[in-house]
Amino acid sequence: MLKTLLSMFRLLIYSLCTLYSLSLSAQRKVHVIDATTLLPIENVVVTDAQSGKVLGITPQNGCFLSSKNAKNLSFSHLSYQPLAAQVADTVRLVPRDYQIAASEVTAKAADYYRLRAVVRSYQYVDSIPVNFVDAVLDFYVNGKGNKLEYRVLKLDAYKDKARIRENNLNRSTVEVDDNGLLDWVSAQHISTNNAYFLMQQLGEEKLILKKKTREPLGSLTFDPSQRAYVAKVNLLTPKDTVTRHLFGRSIKFNLHTLEERFPASVDTARLRVYDMQSYRWLLQRDTWTKKYPTRVPLTAIHEIVVFERQRLSKADYKKLDFDTDWYDIPHSLRGRAATENIDLSKYTLPLPQDIQWLLGNQLQLLPYKD
Repeated sequence: MLKTLLSMFRLLIYSLCTLYSLSLSAQRKVHVIDATTLLPIENVVVTDAQSGKVLGITPQNGCFLSSKNAKNLSFSHLSYQPLAAQVADTVRLVPRDYQIAASEVTAKAADYYRLRAVVRSYQYVDSIPVNFVDAVLDFYVNGKGNKLEYRVLKLDAYKDKARIRENNLNRSTVEVDDNGLLDWVSAQHISTNNAYFLMQQLGEEKLILKKKTREPLGSLTFDPSQRAYVAKVNLLTPKDTVTRHLFGRSIKFNLHTLEERFPASVDTARLRVYDMQSYRWLLQRDTWTKKYPTRVPLTAIHEIVVFERQRLSKADYKKLDFDTDWYDIPHSLRGRAATENIDLSKYTLPLPQDIQWLLGNQLQLLPYKD
């Protein structure tokens, strides 16, 4: 009897090892690296170049396990040129050169600053893009504060209504918050006067700590390939994942990162929100309910790239009226560019190939509000 059990146990172990080996053989390891420094790139979103389905997000070592069936992949990261390529052992991404005006190095900040920026939001349900926003905004920030207000110059909103409707019918309503901007754009930014973060010098880099607990969240370092200071923060620290339960729904947060870029001329001892060149907020989570226990993966990516930075007096600031309706986007907006005759032709960014292919197909442009 004992010999029979041992034989069965050995057979089970052998079968599991065989299945694991077959699983690994069906995958191919892809290394995503910086074309200039040859260093691995973290948080690159890897998608199927045609369907737009998220296949993975690279960890700190830049490695991604691709299925042997995958042929063409799309790689996107705000700091790099988007790339569509066949599966290969090594993929090199070229840093973007935004040619953005340098930050001022002055003893006294202006009353206010205007930051003209391209803003993009991507939202995925079940790893498929269902919401996409491509906009140009003017942000306004107090020279001493952190809060950003905005005016929409133009906003194109795209939605895959059919997929959202299908998901809601089959697995209960999954909250898709229409590319909500209000919370993330007005709250968490890297600066030396931020109420949430604390900076501490350590050698040639600055550690970014959670002010309340002094836990290290990330760092601010100079990246020669981008000719900029880059701040990277893991907002889940010290945990790898966080699970929350709210109104009968469970949500497991798997990835929550913030990355900001600042020009080489910036004074890192006095870093302010208006110094920002680019901003990238990435959130990946699973959600489920007791009635519908199958986990639905949700991914949200919000990006800002600043093209112009202008000083503004308090008197000029007080003449402005601001927009407040971003959180729910039921339509596209012609915005103030149309009424104020603003040429937006130079405020553009290349699109990832998968999103470009989906626009006008699954992702339909929502009608403009007059």
